[in-house]
Order: sequence, then C-alpha cells, then structure tokens
Amino acid sequence: MSKLHTLFLTPQLPYPPRQGSALRNYYLIKGLAEVGVQVDLLSFATPQQVADSTSGGPLRQLCHQITLVPLPPPRSTIARLLTMLRGQSDLAVRLASPQYTAALRHILTDNHYDVIQVEGLEQARYGLLALSHLAGGPDHPRLIFDEHNAEYLLQQRTYQSDIKQIRTFAKAVYSYVQYRRLVAYERAVCRSADDIISVSTLDAAALASLDVRLAPRITIIPNGVDSAEFAPIVNPTPPLADWPADSLVFTGLMAYRPNEDGVIWFVREVWPLLRVRKPQARFYIVGAHPSRAVQALATVPGVVVTGEVESVQPYIAAATLYLVPLRIGGGIRLKLLQAMAMAKPVVSTSLGIEGVDLVGGRDVAVADDATSFADTIIALLDDGARRVRLGVAAHQLSIKYDWNSLLPMLAILYGKAAK
Repeated sequence: MSKLHTLFLTPQLPYPPRQGSALRNYYLIKGLAEVGVQVDLLSFATPQQVADSTSGGPLRQLCHQITLVPLPPPRSTIARLLTMLRGQSDLAVRLASPQYTAALRHILTDNHYDVIQVEGLEQARYGLLALSHLAGGPDHPRLIFDEHNAEYLLQQRTYQSDIKQIRTFAKAVYSYVQYRRLVAYERAVCRSADDIISVSTLDAAALASLDVRLAPRITIIPNGVDSAEFAPIVNPTPPLADWPADSLVFTGLMAYRPNEDGVIWFVREVWPLLRVRKPQARFYIVGAHPSRAVQALATVPGVVVTGEVESVQPYIAAATLYLVPLRIGGGIRLKLLQAMAMAKPVVSTSLGIEGVDLVGGRDVAVADDATSFADTIIALLDDGARRVRLGVAAHQLSIKYDWNSLLPMLAILYGKAAK
C-alpha cells in the first residue's frame, strides 16, 4: 500500500471538514494517508483559499501535493437555459472550468498515478477527461468514482415532491428534465469507472439498476462520524442566551435543497401544531448559507436562523431534541450521525434515516406527516426517560459508523490497484 499514488478530484477544499462532501473527503484522504498512500489533491476552492498558502490546514501534511483552482462563478439563468436546450444535465456542466481542466492535464503529464478518485458526479467530467488524456498509455490508473448520492434518484424524488403543489410546478418540470438526463449521464459515468463507491444499500441498488453490469463494481462505504469530535457532552453550556428547556435543533448546509425543503415544511406545517401545546419551544436552524426562503423563517415566533456557526456541537449538545424533517434527498446524512454520536434523541422522517441501521421506536422516533411529527415531539418533550433511552441507543449504534471502522473498506479497493 505504501507505494500507491492517488489523485483526488474534489469539488471544494476538504478542510475545514464541517459538512457534506468536504467532511467525507477529508476523512477519506486522512485514512489513506495514514496507511501510507501518497495522496495528491486537485480541488476547487474559494478565491481566498487559493490565495492563502496555508489553506487546507492538516491536509498540507496529509497530502503530497495540493493544487487549488478557483470555483467557477455561479452560472447565469441564460447559461442554465442553454444547458437545457442542448440536452445536457446541469450537474454535468456545473463545475466546468478551463482552469481546472488545464491543471488536471498538467498534473497527469507530470505524475504517474495508480488510482484517480473522483468525488461526486459534479467532478465526473474530470474523471472522464483523465481517462481520455491517459488513453493508450502503458500504465492505466484505476478510476474510482465515489457517488455521494445516486443523483438521478435525488432529482426524481424532488420532482415527485414538487409536482404535488401548484406553486412548485415549474421546479417540478425542471427536476423531471434533470432526472431523465441524469439517468443517462450517471449510467455512462459509472460504466467508465473501475470501482464505484456508494454510501448506502439503497443508493447502491439505484446505481446497479442503471446497468446490470455495474453491481460487481459497487462497494458500500457509508458516511461516517468522528466519534471523538462528536462525543456526548455532560451538562452542556447553551450556545445562546435564554436557551429554553424545550429546544429543537436542525443542522446542515442551508443552501442545499433537501435541507431547505425540510425546514420550510417543518415551520409551515408542523410548528403551528406544536406551538399550540408548547408555546415556549424554540426551533434553531443552524447552518451556513441560508437561502432567502430560510432566512424568512426567522420572522416566525420561536424560530431562530443562526447562519454559519463556528461549531455545531454546542447546539446539538444543548438541544432537547434533534430533528431531521427531510422529505427529499438521498445518501446518509452526516448530521444525523453526528447527533447520534452525541447521544441526542432524534425525531426524523423515514427518508431522513435512510441508509442507517436505525430501528424506529428503539433508536429513533419516526414520523412522516405533520400531525404525527408534532405529536411525537410533544410526547418526547414530556418524557425525559424515553429521551435518554433513545439517545443511548443511537449513540451505541453510531460506533459502527466511526470513520476508523469504515476506512478499511477503502483500503481494500486500493489493494486492487496494488495487484
């Protein structure tokens, strides 16, 4: 393993590892470096990160070489419309960058790699470019495609949710078109990969359904949690003044559509039912880049939108309950694993706990409609003993999702490249 050389292609700098794919990428890189794999990183980053020679923190010690490229500017409405008219998937071209392309070609010319690991479908265009650039060469690197979500399934679910309401009909049409195009694009990308990593059994089945030949290439490596960083906190100090006894918390990137949809649904449909019986309760929406729609929720009595915070641990620790009110999306929610590791009782929709071996009623409270969700929260706010039982059960289950338990599966994939 010590002689293997890999190139990671990531959509954002994996440090600090606060959420989403950055968190996953950081721990995968860290795990490989610790078993002797030489890791090079080519990543998009903010202009500030590109300009700062120290950005990346410990990645500077974990990686042999780091190359950062500025994120392309957000695509205009006209550009997205042209993408639609050309029959392309928006996700396939979202991170198109001549600068990243040039950097990749330069790196591939100057280095020999045993493995190229592509992180997420947004980066797949660069994995395909690498294969084309190296075609016909004497030593073909193994291409590993890490699917953070079965993206076509995510868009399909978004379409199915949006089509039910007149006000989201236009979004439903967009999601339907994207879903159909993603089926073809995701199938082609997966066919090009030597190995495919999926984060859950459900996502693995969704990817395998694209082509019967893909199933043997798929390895399930779930999202994980750093159990030491997210250890339970006894007698936590509330992060904000006037922290109430009945406190509910959700954490996550608030520009991400499933998170936005979930908290909006909760505040519109569940919160009024809950506040009638628990008027002192507060709901804290904690996460970076809240959209305008999420920011508007702060005008609702009892709802607090914090924006980005230095650390989510104090919010999770001080909360009476952790909520996962998700209705669309896929994969395994890192935020859920963090709450479980901190022994926090969780109330979730069925979709919110997909991919995690939780049992409703034993490890987590599950409710899928507004009335049931409100009733479940109220019952738990009134039952401290049950909250403790759920928190303890969730914490015990979280141990199997510690990154140290998951990373040996990645080492097995790299072992194929060493043969």
